[in-house]
Amino acid sequence: MASLRAALERIGVRAEDGLRGALESHPSSLRELLRVATLPQPRLDDLEPDEDDADAFESFELEDPQGIVYGGGRRWFLASQYTIRRIRIEGDDPFRPNDVVHGPSRHIDELLDEADLPRDYDHLGDLGFRDSVIYIPIRRSDRQPPHLLMGLSTDLRVVGWTLLDPATGESTCAVNPWNGLLYLPSLDNSGRLEAYDTSAFDERREQPTQWGREISVTRRSADIQLRTPQGEKDRSGMQGISFSANGRIYVTRSLGNGPWNNLIYVYSALTGRRFGDGREWDFSGRSDEIEGISIHPSGVIYVVVADNDPEWIDTDDFDLYTFRFRTLDASEV
Repeated sequence: MASLRAALERIGVRAEDGLRGALESHPSSLRELLRVATLPQPRLDDLEPDEDDADAFESFELEDPQGIVYGGGRRWFLASQYTIRRIRIEGDDPFRPNDVVHGPSRHIDELLDEADLPRDYDHLGDLGFRDSVIYIPIRRSDRQPPHLLMGLSTDLRVVGWTLLDPATGESTCAVNPWNGLLYLPSLDNSGRLEAYDTSAFDERREQPTQWGREISVTRRSADIQLRTPQGEKDRSGMQGISFSANGRIYVTRSLGNGPWNNLIYVYSALTGRRFGDGREWDFSGRSDEIEGISIHPSGVIYVVVADNDPEWIDTDDFDLYTFRFRTLDASEV
């Protein structure tokens, strides 16, 4: 108990408040909780891009880039406003990939038709992934909730779909590996991540004859409130979120209305508190806007940047960047 008390005090939590009341989320084992609570804090000043903020390692024309998620091995998935595609990122060094091989893609209208849904939705968000299911939040065309959550197989077929709670936003989603729940930001920009139990998608995945149909998904009382280092609600929108295995929540935000201020933040999944200030990046495009984010098991961070061009000039560019911490290894990211 003494070591637990010390670990909790280190992250600003009183042991007498109890784990359930004091922590936003936590791993299932006490040993893992102690390990995570005593990890060195990530310093965003130590976050470095490949080759000192060089150009993206991959860039291609695609309207309105949105998100990225790791799908195991060398498999990744990308989302734009209207399409989702599978890619392979080749090479032995995740920080400096050798090549990107583009696989199949599907348009939002194809997905809606396969699910027998009306074409009342027009915007895919950043992606989540767990147990061979890709999760996509999809915005209604009139921007009026409830929005849609769709689950796809790794070959981009519709496993099922559900309507989100009216208070839930659709910009991004991510799975917390500690509890397996899918988190999406609230619509009110309060910094609250709302929890959904997606186990029904796992069951449907094993029933391919039922694919494409509606699924009943449960909201769980396991929300995470993101906070400033001082403990206040960190109120702002989110372009992308990603959980690391070590209890970090990575968040991307673009502030302004073009040109954008592009920032990366890191929070504790234990307390919801932010580690210091965000880190701002000026990417190489004319009107770049940071979007989705995903963590590779090596600790390398992958970020999507939209190089937005006016329609009368050109199509947008979908840019991919890698980042890593100089001072942390993969077990600490």
